[in-house]
Amino acid sequence: MPAAGEPLSHPQQQIALGQQLNPDSPLYNMAFALVIPAPISVPAFLSAWQIVADSSEALRTQLLQNREGAIARVLLPRGPATRLESPVADAPDREGFLWWCLVRCWVAVPLYVLLCDSILVESADG
Repeated sequence: MPAAGEPLSHPQQQIALGQQLNPDSPLYNMAFALVIPAPISVPAFLSAWQIVADSSEALRTQLLQNREGAIARVLLPRGPATRLESPVADAPDREGFLWWCLVRCWVAVPLYVLLCDSILVESADG
């Protein structure tokens, strides 16, 4: 396990405590859906995201409990990769995709795994 980083700020401690008390609640999620209206190179996008994630301290941050029970920050050696998903079976059109996004927003991101979750979804029409 990586060594502990600096202690969390008071607001960060409050968020972590709130998430501990309500682990299934997406209360602290900040979800974004970006629609790119043109064809992209999937390998280039995944590579570019990884460069950003690896160089961002915030995206490489993970939480853990230390011996005193306080929350500590841990900086992982690599940022989270973007998962690639094929066209969502339940969301063949734009409206279905937006519904899929809304449902995903209700899934709490577990603070003790990663603080960021990234998915690239290929549209059904390419």
